[in-house]
Amino acid sequence: MGDLKGADAWLYRAEEHLADFQEISAPLIDTEIDATISSLDFDPNPNNVPYKVPSLGYRTPHAEIPPRASVLIGEFIQALRRSLDYLIYELAMFDSGLEQHGTQFPIDDRKDVFWARLAKNKQGITPYLIGVDPKHAAVIERYQPYNGADWTKTLQSISNPDKHRHLIFGKHSSSTGIMALQDRADQTPTRTKDGFIVGWNPNDSVHMQLHVSVFVAFDDETPIYQTLNQIKTEVGNVLEEFRPCFSGQCHH
Repeated sequence: MGDLKGADAWLYRAEEHLADFQEISAPLIDTEIDATISSLDFDPNPNNVPYKVPSLGYRTPHAEIPPRASVLIGEFIQALRRSLDYLIYELAMFDSGLEQHGTQFPIDDRKDVFWARLAKNKQGITPYLIGVDPKHAAVIERYQPYNGADWTKTLQSISNPDKHRHLIFGKHSSSTGIMALQDRADQTPTRTKDGFIVGWNPNDSVHMQLHVSVFVAFDDETPIYQTLNQIKTEVGNVLEEFRPCFSGQCHH
């Protein structure tokens, strides 16, 4: 009794939204990279700071991020949460032998609140896990923020529409030394998949490279695609954890 077809369908839907987001983002990132490169200002006396790069400011984009990007993020998050909720619904029915109403995948910051969700209680805590066997609840507990599961905490945080209403271009830069010091660094920017590399020579014996990556980010500069893709992977792992249970091979 029970299966994860519904949960899988919502996970697949989330993947579609993420692919659409990437399709929208890619040309915008390219535009931002090109504009950043064109604005590079080489300083012949850098004092260890090779370039004056005012365009690296996070809140001065050269390309406009359309509202649809925020819509896709919201739909992606909703699809993932529905996938997790569908899992709990099927799990509660599988464990109890009865259809349970009002079930939901909990994301809690407190252990006592989490365990109170297994049954109706006088504390007024919603019993999202009603019907779920405690041994399965113990597995779900692994994914709670109070147990150090950062991805569920992030999922809860970005579920707030305000979190993805204002998107920005994030830019990360790092510098490395060039091992072959006999070769001076190339001061012509070279495009990479997600940014560019440019060299500078603070002096005759030190040759460096600046690596810059550009990405669409939440307003706290958290990269969106990488973050969403990681959460999607984690949700898929949760489904795989419970999948054997619905074919009589539960190991919990």
